[in-house]
Amino acid sequence: MLALLAALLATLSTGINPVPAQAAVQAGEATASLGVAARTPRVYPQSDGRWRKVTFPLTAAGASAARNYVHDRAKCGDAFCAITFDGSGYAVFAFSRCDRFRLEHFHGYFDAHNHGSLTVELLDVNLDRNQWVYGGAPDLVDWEPVYFVRTCSSLRP
Repeated sequence: MLALLAALLATLSTGINPVPAQAAVQAGEATASLGVAARTPRVYPQSDGRWRKVTFPLTAAGASAARNYVHDRAKCGDAFCAITFDGSGYAVFAFSRCDRFRLEHFHGYFDAHNHGSLTVELLDVNLDRNQWVYGGAPDLVDWEPVYFVRTCSSLRP
């Protein structure tokens, strides 16, 4: 538990830095065990976007299964897939079609993978870009500053 807490504190103090996927999930496990994300995450498409949620138990096997789901195009589909904590386990969300999705109660620092061909933008409360996730690319996401996901962006930094 102390190792997980140390990983969380190191992650929070350094911001979004490339770290191994296992470390990202461990940081998320520490966040979950501290009760940071006690409410169920919710997604609200702004027009005709689609999303789905798959849940996994809050165990090492559940964390591994969530990571495998996110990084497997056959499971995720032509979508942006990302992990967050849902209060009792791990939730993988798959965002598809072009839209802007408003997020509530997304917490933690977890794996994500954009299986689509266009860039995904992660936006703050003012709709300013926090992070790009390029088409075909895996990444890590710190959900704390993210309030919106915009799929199908043709913009580049």
